Amino acid sequence: PRLTGAALSSETVRRLYPEMLKRLDDASDEIRLQVCTSLVALIRCFTYSAIHSTSSNLDKTNYQYFLRGLLVHLDDPSHNIQQAVGSVVGEAMHADPPVCIEELRAVRDRQRSPQLCNELLAKARDIGQLV
Repeated sequence: PRLTGAALSSETVRRLYPEMLKRLDDASDEIRLQVCTSLVALIRCFTYSAIHSTSSNLDKTNYQYFLRGLLVHLDDPSHNIQQAVGSVVGEAMHADPPVCIEELRAVRDRQRSPQLCNELLAKARDIGQLV
């Protein structure tokens, strides 16, 4: 069975995403790549609201924590992990493009190469203009 946003409470999301982000620290790239796929599935279950709401399962504060935990891995030594994390960020940015832009800007200058960050920033800006 597939999960939907309605199936995940805010409490479940708040407990689940930090545990999934911890898997990005695994020594195995295979595990880390698989968790990126799982994180995309989780993101698709998010019902986002910038303020706490009973009709959402992710608020702005938790969204920012989620992005910050994710963006650390955007600078991974492995190109494959960078690309996988970039895909997760690309999916996550749809929730709140301006917040995603803010978080990407905060880490861009600390990256070995800002290229992926710049690509994600451009994508987030484009999405933000459509919203």
